[in-house]
Amino acid sequence: MVGYYNGSGRVLIERSGKGALFFILAAILLFNLGCGSLSRSAEEIPFKISANALTKWEDVFGEDEVLSFTQNGSEFEFYTIGSLSINSTGEYFIIDGKRGKIIQFDSSGEFKKFIGTKGEGPGEYFIIGALSMDAKDGLYIFDIPKMRINQYSAPGYNFSRQINYGKSIQDIIVTDNGDFILYASTIGEVLYKLNREGKVIQKTFKPKQDSFRLFISRFNLGRFCKLTETDFLFVYPEEYRIYLFDNDLKIKRILFANEPSRFFPTVGVFPKNLSPYDFTPKHAKWMSNSLYPAFIDYIGNRKFVVLLVEYQNVSEKPFINIHDTDGNTFAVGLEVPFGGIVRYAKDGYLYVVEKDSIDDKGNVLPCRLHRFKLKI
Repeated sequence: MVGYYNGSGRVLIERSGKGALFFILAAILLFNLGCGSLSRSAEEIPFKISANALTKWEDVFGEDEVLSFTQNGSEFEFYTIGSLSINSTGEYFIIDGKRGKIIQFDSSGEFKKFIGTKGEGPGEYFIIGALSMDAKDGLYIFDIPKMRINQYSAPGYNFSRQINYGKSIQDIIVTDNGDFILYASTIGEVLYKLNREGKVIQKTFKPKQDSFRLFISRFNLGRFCKLTETDFLFVYPEEYRIYLFDNDLKIKRILFANEPSRFFPTVGVFPKNLSPYDFTPKHAKWMSNSLYPAFIDYIGNRKFVVLLVEYQNVSEKPFINIHDTDGNTFAVGLEVPFGGIVRYAKDGYLYVVEKDSIDDKGNVLPCRLHRFKLKI
């Protein structure tokens, strides 16, 4: 006799011989079909792209304001701005690439403090990658060489704890209960959920091409952003599909284009004759065949911005699309001014860092941070 059990350990039905084998195989088949239907349960919505979708930056954004940051009355100069975040009181948190530090400014742009310092000890870091904030304005950064997350708690932004992860990551979200959702450059799945102690409790989203994943991870493309305290948006550089996940890593909605096009690209198959671990002129030529979804952020009023990067050998040309969570498309292929990179979006504003510039003597000039007001 063979017993068929449910999760509580109770026998539901008994079979013997071939009947039992048939029943078990049928149960497995039904289970697998059920899992398949669950995986396909996400709502799929094609982007609604009208002929009137805006294509010029000035039709979408106004109020180009260059933000000024000061320290003791003097201008604070940045040469690279790695990442940016703004807390609920309007304070700025900027990763200064040249100094290799996190800098806090008040809402008027006046210097407040350096957060943490370089080193190996608690609260210290070597190279800062991802930056994120929780619902209580706590700040989190990922230290790339040490592969660990540092937390600095509001309002003083003093170091509070360190989470050793041990793998490289591209982006972080902190949920309302203190769990972490990570976008990682790993073999297999790339979205991970960690508890407060840093233990992996869930993982999902396996890219279609491992060779492409290995190659593109060095360019730090693809991102996610909070939509609400319980949902987030994710874009992976392999194709222009926007995934709405909940904090349990379940896909609730997929936004996609009916037909691939320049600003709704699908990346081709990574060439077998190229190593995913190298970058050569042949790699650059292959990359120039497509744009890549590189960044996503929520700008407010159910609208979000997707940054696309076009590689032209060693140079980059950035564009953005603007949609809402129902797939309505308001702007397509807006070329970002100054060749700049989008670093942040919040409350109807988009923050853009100008492309690096050099003077006649070959010196790198300080970069400028622009804030554009969305007017649609």
